[in-house]
Order: sequence, then C-alpha cells, then structure tokens
Amino acid sequence: MPDTALPHQSPAAPKTRYVWIDTARGLTMIFVVLLHADVVAQAMGRPALLITLFNYALYPLRMPMFFLVSGMLSAALLRRSAGEVMRRRVWHYAWLYLLWSVIYAVVHAWALRDLGPPGMQAYYNNIETPLEALIVTWNNTWFLYALGLFYAAALAMRRLPVPVQVVLALAAAVPGVLNLGEAIGAPVIDRFYHFPYFMLGILGGERLRQAIPRLGKPLILAALAISLLVLAALAHRERILRDPLVIAALSVLAMPAELSTAVLVTRHLSWLARGLQAIGRNTLAVYVLHTITLRVLLALVPPLLPGVVQLPLLTLAAIALAIACGRLLERIPGLFGLPTFGRRPAREELART
Repeated sequence: MPDTALPHQSPAAPKTRYVWIDTARGLTMIFVVLLHADVVAQAMGRPALLITLFNYALYPLRMPMFFLVSGMLSAALLRRSAGEVMRRRVWHYAWLYLLWSVIYAVVHAWALRDLGPPGMQAYYNNIETPLEALIVTWNNTWFLYALGLFYAAALAMRRLPVPVQVVLALAAAVPGVLNLGEAIGAPVIDRFYHFPYFMLGILGGERLRQAIPRLGKPLILAALAISLLVLAALAHRERILRDPLVIAALSVLAMPAELSTAVLVTRHLSWLARGLQAIGRNTLAVYVLHTITLRVLLALVPPLLPGVVQLPLLTLAAIALAIACGRLLERIPGLFGLPTFGRRPAREELART
C-alpha cells in the first residue's frame, strides 16, 4: 500500500503536494470554528463546559499551527521577485482584510443585526472604526491582516543571514509575550507573537516536510499527546494556560502532536482524511464565511442536544455550508483575492491561502 502521507504527484500535476498538510489544516480549521462556536454560545448564555476546557487546551495549537503551515506553503514563493511576493501575498491579504472587514460590517451589523438573542447581537454587531481596524484588530479577520504583515516582514528580511532572521523573528514576538501593544492601545503589535512560527515554516519548510512523516507513529503520538494534556492540565490548575509564554512552551508539543495525528490519519483513515483535506484545501472560504454560517445556524437551530454534542455538530455544519457558499461565490472577481476581472481565481491559489 502506498504511503499517502508522503509526497503525492500525478502526471497531470507536476508540483509535489504533501497531502498530510491539507489534513492538518483541515483539523486546525475545525478547531478554530469550534472555538468561535463556543465563544458565541457563551455569549448566548448556552455554555458547554467540556467544550470550553477543550478549547483552552488547544490554545497552543490553533494559531501557531496555522502560521507554521502558511510559512511552509510559501517558502518557495519568498525566493521569487519582490514584486510577485507583494502582489500574491502582501497586497492579497491587505485587500482581503479590507474587503471582508467591510462585508462583515454590512452583514453582521446591518443585514443580520436582529438575528439571534441579545448576547449574540452584542458579539457580532460590534464593528471597529477604520482606525481601530488598523491598530486594534479585534475583529474576526485579524488573521488576514497578520499574514500580510508577516509576508512583508519576511520579504524585508530575506537577504539577511538565517541566524539574524531567527533573532529578529524572536525579538518581534516579545511585545506580544508582554502584551505591550495592548498596554499602549495598539494591540496589532502583539500579533507578531505568532511571527516565529511563520518564520519557522519559511526557513525550515523543506526540512519539516521531510521530518514530519516520521512522526506518524502511534507511540510518538501517544507520548506527545499525554505530555501535552498533563502539562496543559497543570497550567490550567495554576490559571496560566493562556499566558503567552506558557502557550509558546506548550506549542512545542502541541504542533508535533497534531502533525503526527495528521500523518496517521492520512495513512490509515482515508475516509476521515478525505474530509479533512477537503476543508484544508478551502481554508480561506471557511475562514471568511464561517462567522456568517455559524451565526445563522446558532441562531436558528434550537438547543435540542447537550452543548457538548450540538456545538461540534453545528461547527461541522457551518464549515460545510461555508465551503458550499465559497464554491458559488468564487466566481465573483476580487472576493477571495486581488480583483482579476475576466478570469476566475485559480483554485490552487485559493487552496494555498
């Protein structure tokens, strides 16, 4: 049986694709949407304690993993011309952040402003001013803004020696560790807390691609998962689980644990892997559309099941609906990338976002 966690290449597709990356991205996207479902459920007065505790344990995983994979997928692009990097990544994400911030304002604060109970309305209808969108980034599209900043920073540093890039990436994360940006009223500075993960993907992408499939062994996964859960439980007991330094330390176990899971699932559970990969190849559509689909589902579906069951089901439904809507909306120029009038955005480019 071929090892589907290793590079896959077909005659019609000259570029190698590591399918476990899509599995990992799909799994991480589910965790992100589940977090948002839990937060909104709490705002609605429908908390699910087990889901909340599970989400706490995933803080060292969700965003570090996304930024690591984003860096891995763009390592080759960063070696191309500065103009191409600016167009395909920096301006791409700047445009998406601006566009979807406006779309959210229209949809959530106008079209759907009366949908759901008061707690839900207060959560979704809180729209930033243009200045707040640039320096505060409390909104649900901050990830797009951060990626644009990270690509610009990586481009500016790319001709420096690798050790210097590593030191600068770690130094850029210090304000986020200390919450200095929030203290001075510019939390966007704190977003660089995730920059080292992104640079790890950029600088170590090739080595990581070769090394990660070796993590796909049950004993390795068990050791990583047990260590992570024990340390996370201890951190939660001490009320420091969400401390930035603790999250960074636990991410050293959390990211290999998820990557090991992704490799194992890709190798041995093809039916599950296919579903996760479908999500992983549509992360942009899921990311920008799930706040809308999730709001509609949480508002309209009555709490017929315990929250620990219903929230995961609604999470999966919101993701499926977001992918379906994305397939329809991708025909609109500029909705998922820089406007390219006259042609549809390439699906490969959407999948790499």
